[in-house]
Amino acid sequence: MMTPTKGDVLRRIAGHEIDKLLPDLSPTVRGEYATAVVRQCVTCAGHAAILTELANYWLTLESLDGQYRVGVGESETSIGRFVRDWRIPDDEISDLLHRLTVAQSAACESEDGLRLRLRVIPHERTVAIEQVEDEIG
Repeated sequence: MMTPTKGDVLRRIAGHEIDKLLPDLSPTVRGEYATAVVRQCVTCAGHAAILTELANYWLTLESLDGQYRVGVGESETSIGRFVRDWRIPDDEISDLLHRLTVAQSAACESEDGLRLRLRVIPHERTVAIEQVEDEIG
């Protein structure tokens, strides 16, 4: 039997935490989120984010003496404020949150035709939004 890699271990830990936070996810979305959480933790000094319409979940994953310690914080979602202030169409919210969780960046267009880019900054526990001139995608 092969010894699990660090990535395998982190993915199992991420999956376990995701199951506790969002037990009704489809297996496909759960897998995408687990991969995203591991990637974020590796690239953002142990920090990751999962964004939903009800809450923002901020995860930390630390390795100490060969053991992993997980922390989960929750904050009110900021998407409602963005929808209101930037006039983001309601029917785009679910897909936008998914893309932000999976890729930490997502573009959209406001109801006023403004091109917007949203970014998740896990270690700061924040979501940023700005108007951009580049192509939506």
